[in-house]
Amino acid sequence: MKNSFTYKSLKSGMLYIEFYSSVDTLLKTEINGYKKTLDIKLNSYYKLGFRIEKNIVNNISLFFDHKNYIDNTQISFHVQYFETDTLIYPLDTFINGSDKINLHFISGISTTAFDKMPKEMLLQRLLTSEYTLDQYKRSYGGPLKIANPLFRFIYKIWSIFMPRLGKLYQYISRDLDEIRIKTEPLPSHCPKISIVTPSYNQGQYLEFLFKSIEEQKYNNLEYIIQDNESDDCTKNVIEKYAHIFSSINIESDTGQANAINKGFKNATGEIMAWINSDDALAKDALNKVVKYFNENPNIDVIYGNRIIIDSENRHIGRWILPGHNNKSTYYCDFVPQETMFWRKSAWDKVGGFIDEGYNFALDWDLICRFQQKGLVIKHINYVLGYFRHHNEQKTSLEIDVSGFHEMNMIRRKYLGKHINNLTIKRKILFYLIKHVIADMITRIKIRTKMPI
Repeated sequence: MKNSFTYKSLKSGMLYIEFYSSVDTLLKTEINGYKKTLDIKLNSYYKLGFRIEKNIVNNISLFFDHKNYIDNTQISFHVQYFETDTLIYPLDTFINGSDKINLHFISGISTTAFDKMPKEMLLQRLLTSEYTLDQYKRSYGGPLKIANPLFRFIYKIWSIFMPRLGKLYQYISRDLDEIRIKTEPLPSHCPKISIVTPSYNQGQYLEFLFKSIEEQKYNNLEYIIQDNESDDCTKNVIEKYAHIFSSINIESDTGQANAINKGFKNATGEIMAWINSDDALAKDALNKVVKYFNENPNIDVIYGNRIIIDSENRHIGRWILPGHNNKSTYYCDFVPQETMFWRKSAWDKVGGFIDEGYNFALDWDLICRFQQKGLVIKHINYVLGYFRHHNEQKTSLEIDVSGFHEMNMIRRKYLGKHINNLTIKRKILFYLIKHVIADMITRIKIRTKMPI
């Protein structure tokens, strides 16, 4: 089934398309000749964004191929346009339709309309579901048009000073090369570092990770990959970069935590870390980590700042931390896992394992266990890693399913009681204020082409 329409705007902006299907669906999109094919798994949401220039007639085509159609199939797609020369709203604000001033709802259908709907009726609805911009303006014109400039100005100011921690999509994707990362020469003393990568069917992102490992040029690295018998292109990518591994383990596991534990079982490094298969290390990250550990023998665990990237390796956000705070860490986990390194002695003191009872918050639990043992944790002001935000990532898919439950479990475990959201916000307020200041400094450095 196919849905096609055209759209023209007087201003530049972003066109967002959101999809949902309760069955496996092959979706083909084409916007102004740019084609993208998505394999939508059952009960999954996907979002696509496209840059649209002003005064251009945009031809948009969506083709749905349902592999296992049944009469109670649910499908939805929403095409929305946000008019702005620079993106000043968080993605979630307008993708969910809460901003009715600048968001143009162009075309779409709702899942509620398809409960037990016959296939023929579904096809007809898909072919006729079009809402024009004129209809939108009639619905949301009038007084709102007068308030629009004021609201945009207020939100622009707020967007500059609002905390970025906890937000993954912060602005329109930009070229990663525009961020200059500080360099660090190879230290004179290079203790062995053991890094484990748990892997399962994310072969499309592995090359970016493996290149980041290869480009570290650290001469005492034990790199271990623990793959759960992936059936995509993972095997081919691993074979291509076989020279960077100390150990390649392809065997079944029961989840991420189990894979990490298996990988670390035979690790021999003095410094340890794990990095997920869709993330990556920043330039000279290992040199910076080793230099800090060499100069500070009393420090047990360190972590740095992160740059957030999308599926196309373009940056869409950053987390700049203000320094470590033990108390705040029990209320919220803002430690970027891909930037965290610890001594083998610290690992042994907490039992030498990742708690396999956690599927989402396993890294937060490890940090809290480090703190419970009185280990010294420090934040270093370097960008050490790239965290990838994409549709299939575990963080996005599982936060609603198990994430919030596990976060509450950790708070009860280490604070001894259930903590409501108001208390959490109050406890981390000063931490976030310091973060905003640190982020503003970094923002100035990026804009003035200074290394961070």
